[in-house]
Amino acid sequence: MANTIVCAELTGAIDLSCVRNIPKGYFQEAVIINFNDIDRTASVPGNLDGATCDYTIQMILTSLKKGIQVKLPENGSTIKGSYDKSTNDQGFVEYLHKVQIMVVGASSETKCKLDKLDHGRYVIALQLRDGTVEVYGWENGLTTGDYTYDIVEGGGGAIIPLQSKDNEKESMIPLVYKPQTGGDPNADFNEQFEAA
Repeated sequence: MANTIVCAELTGAIDLSCVRNIPKGYFQEAVIINFNDIDRTASVPGNLDGATCDYTIQMILTSLKKGIQVKLPENGSTIKGSYDKSTNDQGFVEYLHKVQIMVVGASSETKCKLDKLDHGRYVIALQLRDGTVEVYGWENGLTTGDYTYDIVEGGGGAIIPLQSKDNEKESMIPLVYKPQTGGDPNADFNEQFEAA
């Protein structure tokens, strides 16, 4: 008989019987961070192993860098994130991270932004309506998925999907942003995680 190795065990109860405030949406704002603008040495991931699971990332950008804010009307629901769990042929669990934003217009500036989105790799932060900040694409980054840009049928623009590449999925679900000691996740998000 083969040895049985358990890599993770579920402990404690999952009691949702009295929960009232479940976040069901995102603020209509995203912070897109160039993948290479993150200081991977100074950033501190939480400890996912052991009895105390800490599914967080203390993300620090390199000097003089900050993310790019994408903001839409708050009464919409276009900006959002999700992920799909799968198991590859080798038996490893992996997650396809997905974020969607919207781009509008047909100006030269709009086309330049779309071109940069299409040729770059990004980590994207979203904020849930309860204030939690999620970080998508931490390990491998997100790139634009296939889309059709049709300003007539798209109401002046298009929803742009950003997602993990099929052969570069993440090994973790989106992480929760954790500020440095004394910091505030809301303030960091609103300042696009600007590095000092």
